[in-house]
Amino acid sequence: MLINQILKRPGRTILTLIAVMSSCALLISMLSITEGMRNNNTQWIEQGKDDIVITTASYGGNIYSGHEIMDELSRDLRNISALSPILVSSMRLKINDEWSSIIAIGLDPSLVGQFLMDNGKIELYGIEIDIHKWFSTTGDGYYSNGSYGGPFTGETLINRRLMESAGLQIGDSLGLGQEMENGTRFTIDGYFSSPLTGEGLIGIGIQGIVLFHLSEMQSLLAYNSNNITLAQKDIISSLALSISKERRDSKSIEEITRSLSDRYPAYLVMNKNDRLSELEEQSIIADMFYGAAGTVTLIIGLLFVACIMIMNIYDQQKWIGVLRAIGISKRRIFQRVFIETLILISIGVILGLVLGYFTASYTGDYLSTKYGWDEQITSFTPALVIRTVAYIMLIASIFALIPAFKATRVEIISAIRGN
Repeated sequence: MLINQILKRPGRTILTLIAVMSSCALLISMLSITEGMRNNNTQWIEQGKDDIVITTASYGGNIYSGHEIMDELSRDLRNISALSPILVSSMRLKINDEWSSIIAIGLDPSLVGQFLMDNGKIELYGIEIDIHKWFSTTGDGYYSNGSYGGPFTGETLINRRLMESAGLQIGDSLGLGQEMENGTRFTIDGYFSSPLTGEGLIGIGIQGIVLFHLSEMQSLLAYNSNNITLAQKDIISSLALSISKERRDSKSIEEITRSLSDRYPAYLVMNKNDRLSELEEQSIIADMFYGAAGTVTLIIGLLFVACIMIMNIYDQQKWIGVLRAIGISKRRIFQRVFIETLILISIGVILGLVLGYFTASYTGDYLSTKYGWDEQITSFTPALVIRTVAYIMLIASIFALIPAFKATRVEIISAIRGN
């Protein structure tokens, strides 16, 4: 019957396939966004050498007395093999006589180098950094013996996209609005690449990323503040910890995590399992949101299929009546219409997967450009295809019941008479 319908009513069939294809493509392309985000973030967490992270509950929060906490943890040689503080803040930078907003990241060059991933990159506060030219001066010498006053380098690293777009070179000075107490200005000492390009919608608020020595950035942020205490000046955003090889089993890491949580109750202490669990929860919420939006479109498309099949049944009532008259049971009629509807939907789904693949690729490129993220945002994986197809066919089976039940209610005598 399906082949006959395709040949006799190509217009209906084409419209039906377009409805299923479009709704399927939209659903899978939307789900590919969360799949891509999940895969990228999971890869960062798993590859990173930061077994435990101490941070705050909010993006703008700070951990006070950062060096004091670092000194405490550095003495725990049994559990901790390496640590690295990170300070993240927004800042205004003068480039070519115009003020631009940047993400400023303070770090200790000698400590953060211990957290290089296998691909040679560093993840700083969720931002992947690929260093091309590192700081000339290692360490964080401006802070020493519990106070600020050591050698001041004024060194910065700037992301390459901003460097190229602004026409900057190594050795150029950055306009930060003022010089420090010792008259030192900040100059470009090296550069790096990052997926966060500072373009697109992100570029409206953030034009680039600049790295500083930790203590020098702390002093820069506190320079115009009055009556600030040492603890308030010595702020960090997070502290990454690498656990000793002898204690890197899951049980020991959980034990160390609980111990640190008890020691620093004001802050969040998270190991990789905690971060992966949090990521999965966020991904599930995103899947539900995008899945709900895609499901609405899918239901509309499947309702269209059901209506088309019911119209076909009305057109072929006489033929169905003849089948019933020669002894074909209602069950056989039900099965035939049900299977034919699913076959028609399956063809639309296959076409939708092809369209969805190209839609996902285009969406990823579009979002990367729009939001200034130089990395593939979407992910079109076999696992995603299997889950999506199974979900679509489950709902399709429900809608295929409508025309199938309608076909079993055709009255034999009325159908043969054409009433």
